[in-house]
Amino acid sequence: ALSGVHVICCKSGKDRTSMAVTLENGRILAERHGVISAKGATMIFRKHGVRRDNVLVNTGQRFYAFNQFQKACLPECYKPPSGAARGSVVS
Repeated sequence: ALSGVHVICCKSGKDRTSMAVTLENGRILAERHGVISAKGATMIFRKHGVRRDNVLVNTGQRFYAFNQFQKACLPECYKPPSGAARGSVVS
């Protein structure tokens, strides 16, 4: 087995970090606990999970701060669910 780490750089620890944390949580649920859809679990975390509370505390809004260009550049697995991001959020 290979050992390794991954690092996500996000200036305030809420947007890209939230996408990475929820992706990892969904993957763990699928691999270790038999959840059928890692992608489905990930999207539920991103829409309704505690990461949204973190965003609210940091910005005063429950939206991730990704504009259209940023969302287009994200890998598919890191894209926020529809309606969960706004480019006008001050981070």
